[in-house]
Amino acid sequence: DFIVISCYLTNYSGSVYESSGACFTYSSNNPHFNEVFPAFPGCPAPGEGEISVTEAEKIALSLESKATSTETYKIRGVVTDITDTSLSSYGNLTFNISDGQSYATCYRINYKKSGGKFTNLNQVQKGDTVLINAKIQNYNGTCEPVQGYVAESTNPNF
Repeated sequence: DFIVISCYLTNYSGSVYESSGACFTYSSNNPHFNEVFPAFPGCPAPGEGEISVTEAEKIALSLESKATSTETYKIRGVVTDITDTSLSSYGNLTFNISDGQSYATCYRINYKKSGGKFTNLNQVQKGDTVLINAKIQNYNGTCEPVQGYVAESTNPNF
């Protein structure tokens, strides 16, 4: 079977190339492949006062490495995968979001504004459209919304 993997590459610490968790795979020979791995569902356009993941990435790349914005942004994206599922005592999660063009790693994001804690992994799932309210950090050339929370989600368990 011939497959194509489409992803963003980052240069971690100047010597190691990594892909984000936001990878998309396509198959040309196996008719059942795309039934198992659905295409990216698309992301709604940002509303008033919101920015896209692509805009967040531009902001991150305008910052020095490991610098964090002073401003808080509302970023609309689709959850592509959850990278930290431990639900530690802090009750926050790390997951990737995309708008189909760019991706961002939402690092240790809280549940709702009041500093609430995630209590179950079904509260954020792959494919959910979310609105993240967070500062933006340039972490070694990648965009990371940090010090924030999920303000809205299409997930019924949110």
